[in-house]
Amino acid sequence: MVGAICDLFTEYCICNGIVNDDSVPWLRYCIEKRLSTLLCGVPFFILAVYLSDIPTAISFYVGFYQMRKKAGGFHSKTILGCIFVSASIELLFMGIIFPLLNPLNIYIVSVANAIIFFLLAPHNHPNMHLSVEEVFALKKSARMTVIMFACIVVLSQKISLFFIAKGLTIGSAMAAFTLCLAYINDWRLFDGEHKGKDQHSIEKNCYKDDLS
Repeated sequence: MVGAICDLFTEYCICNGIVNDDSVPWLRYCIEKRLSTLLCGVPFFILAVYLSDIPTAISFYVGFYQMRKKAGGFHSKTILGCIFVSASIELLFMGIIFPLLNPLNIYIVSVANAIIFFLLAPHNHPNMHLSVEEVFALKKSARMTVIMFACIVVLSQKISLFFIAKGLTIGSAMAAFTLCLAYINDWRLFDGEHKGKDQHSIEKNCYKDDLS
């Protein structure tokens, strides 16, 4: 269903000269990303409300999606996979980690978030084809946003608006986690391709030895 919608939009854009053939992977990826965000966003927010409350869920939602938009992160290949992974990670962060947050832990997690985003953001997905300038702009934006969130967290704690501090912190932490997952997935795919090439080279050499 979703794949058919993506194909329909992509075909329309190509036929009307909106994009060229070289931009098809980028366009299809963007459409899939928007659809998955739309389909996952509502249940994602409802689950956050169920696990906390509306003000905290809003702060969590803002923290996650703002950092996710600027830093990127892991993407499942299918919408169902996206829903499953999103729900699982949200249950981990909102259901298990969130209740453990206290003023000290909030500062510790905020520092860890900043380190991850400063070192890893943004993740340049192969289908995005980001230029060097675009990567630099996203890197700067991600760093500015995480600094801004850290300042809001500190201020929120000072004026006892703990729902903002906890929501932003756990939302940013979840975005940082998905960013790490994206790099782990890249490493896994690269390692698999490398081993595949080595195996092919060994088999080729064995074949030559048999011929000789």
